[in-house]
Amino acid sequence: MRVAGPVLGIVGSIFGIAGSLIAEAVNHKKMQKLTDSQGEFFKNLAEYGVTEADWGDKLEYARYASYMYGGRDAPDGESLFDYQTKEWEHFQETDDEKGSSLSRLAPYLHKDGDPGTENLWEKHLTGGTTQRTGKEHTSKNDDWRPWSDTDMEAGDKGLGTDELLWNSRRDAMMTFYGKDFFAEHQEEIKTIASAWDDWNGNDEIVSRDDLENIVDDEGRGDDERDAARILLDDDGFFGTLDSFQKGGDGDDKISTKDLNAWLETIGVEQRA
Repeated sequence: MRVAGPVLGIVGSIFGIAGSLIAEAVNHKKMQKLTDSQGEFFKNLAEYGVTEADWGDKLEYARYASYMYGGRDAPDGESLFDYQTKEWEHFQETDDEKGSSLSRLAPYLHKDGDPGTENLWEKHLTGGTTQRTGKEHTSKNDDWRPWSDTDMEAGDKGLGTDELLWNSRRDAMMTFYGKDFFAEHQEEIKTIASAWDDWNGNDEIVSRDDLENIVDDEGRGDDERDAARILLDDDGFFGTLDSFQKGGDGDDKISTKDLNAWLETIGVEQRA
């Protein structure tokens, strides 16, 4: 028991830095050696029955995934390893290459963890991590990552960019805002659908300003104001509808096509 306390304290400290980013280029090998040594540490502890055998791999995956995708790409309160099941399984089954675990990541198996924003893989797909700075020169911005060093063979590599983005976002959106969400808020959502033509005016678009005006309009019924308030208060739901058709970070506006596409996806009759 005298050993267990300090050991578990060390385990907690190491997991506290599991989400740290891997340094670019020159620091990569140094960080890899650190991760390797920590992985070996967990392996040794597992042999003594103190830790789980896969903690070393979990540390490795957390480090690499956080760096490559721009953060912890999973819903709050949900395990990264449970949410990214396909890529995590691939990571466990794949060997590293030349001391790096980049080859164990498989971006085509990765699932978007935040439907309202683009992760760095999605930015790469849409050309948002490089820019042309000369006739034959392309510069990289801070969001650039070495995707060619990952496993680009696993998953739906034959799909076009738009379809890849849609598949990734749809998985995430349906996790947060699928049939269960509709069942919980169906009265408000039905009100949104029925009032939509009135809300969107002549341009078939509803902005945050429009919703704020509806909430503040005392001449409207409580059911309509409550429905508008759900869209205003739940940034994730608003972001899901805002970017449902085209992906990206959205433009703070929800179109009729966005709303119809979401309703159709969850199996609800379109409103128009």
